[in-house]
Amino acid sequence: MKSGVGPIADAPAVIVEALRLLETGRWDRALLIYRALVGQKIADPEALHRLGYLATQFGEFERAEACLRAALAAVPDHPWYSNSLGIALRHRRNFAAAIEILRRAIDRVPDQHQLWSNLGNALRDDGRFNEASLAYRQALRLAPDIGYYWSAFGACLRHAPSELPLDLAYSDDLLRAITHPEVSPGD
Repeated sequence: MKSGVGPIADAPAVIVEALRLLETGRWDRALLIYRALVGQKIADPEALHRLGYLATQFGEFERAEACLRAALAAVPDHPWYSNSLGIALRHRRNFAAAIEILRRAIDRVPDQHQLWSNLGNALRDDGRFNEASLAYRQALRLAPDIGYYWSAFGACLRHAPSELPLDLAYSDDLLRAITHPEVSPGD
């Protein structure tokens, strides 16, 4: 997939513009910029991270993985680069690698709810509903106002075996989930 565009002088700035366009709903323009960036030599780790994020948004998970691994090679153990790589790996259905890299990121910054939620997503997609529910619970502890975490937690409960830890805190979370507007009562 060649863009036909010559070298872009300021690829990091162009990538930021593509991300801005995505945020404002102008996916078509962002995609044009992204296509022009494909094949460009980019050394800046943050630009590689952002390009990997763009690739993920456009469903090009193999390219996203390559960009994100290059970013991590330049800045090993960067938690947000690891988070983005975990997302790309999950989309590629490489759950074991996604879970491993997300757990390593959480070891470095355990107070980031997004990391816990993405770990929950990878565990859920791998059919590990008990573990996923625990990851979502941790995301909920850090960001209780995010409705998605409540609905994801509730959805995992539907599939989780009955041997969930039913301590007082878990019971409280269950009661809150049952009454939360974003949780399906069937879950």
